[in-house]
Amino acid sequence: MERDQQIRKSNFLKVLYLGFCNMTLFICYSAGQNLMTSLYDQLDYGNLGQINFFMIYIGVATASLVSTYYYKKIPTKTGLLLGAFVHINLVIAGAIATYCKLYNSETMVCQPGFIYIWNLGSGFWLGFGAAFFWLYQGVYINACADESVRGTFNGVATAILTISGILSSSIATFALGRTDQFTFYCILLMFGGLSMILFALVQPPLPYSEMKEKTEEPAQETLAESIQSFLKALRTQKSLFLFIVIAFSGAAISFYCTYLSIAIKSTIISEDEKEINQNTAFVFILLSLGGVTAGLSIGKLADKYNKITILGFTMIILEAALIVTLIAMLFGSYKISMLAGVLWGYGDTSINTMINVVIGSRFNASPETFSAYRFLAAIGCMFTTTVGILIAKSAPTFYIIIVAASLLALHNFYFKYVPNDDDSTQKLLQTQEEKVTLEMKNL
Repeated sequence: MERDQQIRKSNFLKVLYLGFCNMTLFICYSAGQNLMTSLYDQLDYGNLGQINFFMIYIGVATASLVSTYYYKKIPTKTGLLLGAFVHINLVIAGAIATYCKLYNSETMVCQPGFIYIWNLGSGFWLGFGAAFFWLYQGVYINACADESVRGTFNGVATAILTISGILSSSIATFALGRTDQFTFYCILLMFGGLSMILFALVQPPLPYSEMKEKTEEPAQETLAESIQSFLKALRTQKSLFLFIVIAFSGAAISFYCTYLSIAIKSTIISEDEKEINQNTAFVFILLSLGGVTAGLSIGKLADKYNKITILGFTMIILEAALIVTLIAMLFGSYKISMLAGVLWGYGDTSINTMINVVIGSRFNASPETFSAYRFLAAIGCMFTTTVGILIAKSAPTFYIIIVAASLLALHNFYFKYVPNDDDSTQKLLQTQEEKVTLEMKNL
């Protein structure tokens, strides 16, 4: 319908704008996150970076239990603004830590106890707010799309977000090579402030024709009933294959978030901290380029081919990234670590895009399923992070082997429960074939 085409164009612009908001926010957050473990190690805070990630995942898991209930009560714009702020707050924690180290300050905020409490508290609230932030994002983007462009819209939104990694890592490469760590964090915070202004201007998507009939308000649930609905969604048999992929993605992506910078550092033959930080940041630029490529390609493939098959393929990419990382460490090869960065970026963006596409296509963009997504991803992340805190420094190779074995086990379970075909994709292909047949007849 002509009206739906106009709505699709209007909603696509909204997706582009939301992607730009995310890009600005994650210019602030991405480099701070990616370099957190190595920078904090240089600042003599030990495993604080990894423990911080653990607190983030606890926050995500906790919030996922109640996010569906409060999602129905908190406006989208408010949820996005709160989610953006908690991301920025973690960067503020990094700025405080680097300020204290740079100026050898002994004020109250620079006491080790305060630094730890601020960071761990910021990590928890980041995770708690992020569960809402990504729930609003997932529902918003899928509301902007209909079935024919769901993959493209999700892919483009993720690609724009991933550009932030290139810009953020470029800033890190420049700033950490020419100035101090505190100045680097201050530059990131400027982008964080800009993102808050941009999120305040987000507009709601326009509904498509087939959605007009859905005007009835859903029955009001109590918090207890909402948690029961969430737990019921976790036990749904038809969702099991998706939940396995989600746990897989959490375990894999947590590895590169908490350990990749350390793995890269082990392949750099230098004792100059600025050179090490520059080279590490450059690998994360390549990681982001891989992510942008995935965002622009994987969504379009999802709109044309079997969504479930592509979802399974993304798991293989992340497994390959882990193997290449291990090879880079064993041979001490920085060049191989660059290839690992590209694979991690492509795999991360691909699997998250496809999870969002499948939730939108097969589960009608259900808020409960999006909440389950964040909850199970956090569980996978906590597993990898916990093992990393315990043995990553003392036995790095054994740590990678444990992660690899876990991913292979989850992949095996995926094959056991994956459906034979993607009904929604088959319906879309059938519709496209009918259109082609009709056009041929008209010719």
